[in-house]
Amino acid sequence: MKKLVYSAIALAVSVLSLTSCEDVPAPYTLPTASENTEIKVAPKGSGTAEDPFNVVALDSLMDNEFDANATYYVKGVVSQVGTFNESFGNITYYIKDEEASTTFYVYRGLGLGGANFTSESDIAIGDSVVVAGNVTIYNGTKEFVTNKSHIVYLNGKTASNSGTSTAEPTGTGTETDPYNVAAVLKLYENNSYDSNKEVYVKGIVAKVGSIDTVNYGNATYYISDDGTSTNDFEIYHGFYLNGEKFTSKSQLKKGQTVVVCGKLTLYNTTKEMDKESKLISIEGEGTSTESGSEAAGQITTSSFNLTDAAEWGTQTLTDGTKIIAEAGTGSNSPKFYIAGSGTLRVYPGNTLTFEATKNIKSITILCDSYNGINYTAQGMATASVGTIALNELTYTISDINSNKVVLTNSNTNTGGKSQLRILSFVINYAN
Repeated sequence: MKKLVYSAIALAVSVLSLTSCEDVPAPYTLPTASENTEIKVAPKGSGTAEDPFNVVALDSLMDNEFDANATYYVKGVVSQVGTFNESFGNITYYIKDEEASTTFYVYRGLGLGGANFTSESDIAIGDSVVVAGNVTIYNGTKEFVTNKSHIVYLNGKTASNSGTSTAEPTGTGTETDPYNVAAVLKLYENNSYDSNKEVYVKGIVAKVGSIDTVNYGNATYYISDDGTSTNDFEIYHGFYLNGEKFTSKSQLKKGQTVVVCGKLTLYNTTKEMDKESKLISIEGEGTSTESGSEAAGQITTSSFNLTDAAEWGTQTLTDGTKIIAEAGTGSNSPKFYIAGSGTLRVYPGNTLTFEATKNIKSITILCDSYNGINYTAQGMATASVGTIALNELTYTISDINSNKVVLTNSNTNTGGKSQLRILSFVINYAN
């Protein structure tokens, strides 16, 4: 472990040099001189559930060698609360050792036992927590991986007394004896799964991430043994029953019991069933899908399977509608980035054209929020046809009555705040 020496100069430099997962500065101010008292905290813990690291120990570990696939546990107090993402139920925040200076970044972490947060008030500065998850270093920032951490202890409340999954591994992975989710996750712990072999897994749908009924007909969803987001398992871009395409968002709902067949894989640090899996059975009524009501032409930007940092260019939907992203008067071309939930970045001066085979009635665009910044180009997007309005993270272009509309990022500033970062579109046709 490195020797920890803190001084006023070092602390100021560390705050100035802290970067986030994105290309924007962290939204906090420098400490005052009275806060720059030298603090020395000894590293403690082994990083397990029984003996969590303190923040200094985890920070020091990452200066040497760490396992990106391992789940580390760290104990600390919440020192700053950032963005609450309502769409995905996560919060970005920082933790530190009590009265110490070193902080650790929890990027888009989940709540107690892996459940979604319901509001930014679910955690507060000064809360005592134990956080578990995968860690990484992104552009120099030591942090927990997006949506791959959760709180296991919050002010005396633990995952074990809040109804989290305690299922024992069962099943052999066959059609007649499918794995439960606990058994699948155990395979990853032991690195004993065969990525070339199809297996059967049974679980309860804990969350429906997205259902693409327009372009590829696949869905990304999460299953667990108890129907909560605790110890859930991602089914990435899977197909419907018998391998058919999804045609309606009502075909899969939270709370339904499913058996799914596919190959297991590890994408970066994400344990998941690889694309092109298929549902074998669906039981139960479930509840309404989290991705919203049925709408004509609902598309997530991640459904086009673009590689990271790829130029968007022209993407054509199965109904013939084209979504064309061009540089316009900007110096950078619009690009898709996988980071976070996957977004199309439209920079100042860029244009986004929707060109359909029939008249468009309205377009709804959901933008991303990160670290306290809403990436809506600060409300300076303009539409060539119709009326455009911004409500928090959602742009609505209404009264279009045309088969073509051009959206322009008319912001003339530079930097992250001037970007549009688009998560999804909903296109409603007039006929």
